[in-house]
Amino acid sequence: MSTLVQIRTRVAKLLVDTGFGVTSSAYIDENINDAQKELAELLHIFHSTATTSSVSGTQTYSLASDYQSMYSDNQSVQYVDSSSTKHYPQKVDYNWLFQNYRDTLTTSTDTPSYYYLTDTTIGFYPTPNYSGSSNLTYHYFNRPATLSSDSTESNFNTRWTTAIVYKATQLAFEQRERYAEADMFEKRFNKEFAKIANTGDSITGPKSSIGIGYFGVGQ
Repeated sequence: MSTLVQIRTRVAKLLVDTGFGVTSSAYIDENINDAQKELAELLHIFHSTATTSSVSGTQTYSLASDYQSMYSDNQSVQYVDSSSTKHYPQKVDYNWLFQNYRDTLTTSTDTPSYYYLTDTTIGFYPTPNYSGSSNLTYHYFNRPATLSSDSTESNFNTRWTTAIVYKATQLAFEQRERYAEADMFEKRFNKEFAKIANTGDSITGPKSSIGIGYFGVGQ
């Protein structure tokens, strides 16, 4: 697995700024982490499970800090009621709930039939009427871990390192408003991405959760 310092060194060479005189190493690190996030959003390869406890009368709950998107719209969210019965609320848009259940949206309590998402929270309708213990579970695609120190290893297999380098370089040139160079590295990234994504081989390294006993929909 490639480390932060290895990726940073390659990006700095492409920027012709190995002394970090124009773009600081801290900014390059931000570009690298942003590049990893963009790649993860394209691939949807890292997934995880989060568990919390329902509180009677509480409608919304914080999403995991590394949350990217739900693994599937169907059966990604599980609610266990007071009788230990499992329920799988259906994903809906908040506007749909508002249009159809406006009068009871914030007052109705029962076993949830629907869930909705904001940037940082997951909400339920009806609002749970049961205070459980680790009875709310959801399966989701997560963002890769932030590379914060020189020796931190990327979650991505090394075959993706060049793509990350190209995307980070693109972002750095965009920050400098050097759009011709940014466009060139965007094209390099797209070419590298297509080359690897079309191989049909495993695209992740040992830090990925793919194939490690995940029991969610789609496996």
